[in-house]
Amino acid sequence: MTARRIKRLEADLRRVERGLDGYTRTFRKHDGTPYYVEEHKPATGEYREQLLAQKEHIENQLAYDRQQLAAATAKASSSSGASTTSTSATACGPGGTTGSPSRRTPPRSSSTSGITGSRR
Repeated sequence: MTARRIKRLEADLRRVERGLDGYTRTFRKHDGTPYYVEEHKPATGEYREQLLAQKEHIENQLAYDRQQLAAATAKASSSSGASTTSTSATACGPGGTTGSPSRRTPPRSSSTSGITGSRR
């Protein structure tokens, strides 16, 4: 979960940096020749201030999430060598059966329409 969050935050950081620096986007035909160039200038004014605040927030969040991921990875690698018999017993689930966890689904009603009452 944290790894996906880190990837999303890295993408958000790239988006913010593009907004701060400006960029061009080139649309090309099938043969590779450009037919339209879209130019985005660097952000200015209040919008630039918003992007700078977003960048700082994203960088702080990235640092925290990377730290959490490193701690979880270190904890998982240190506890993985403890015992293989206990993990294999719990991997089967309750009752020692394999497969998806048992989940009770409500029975289907015999009526096909699901509409009750009379039609007027």
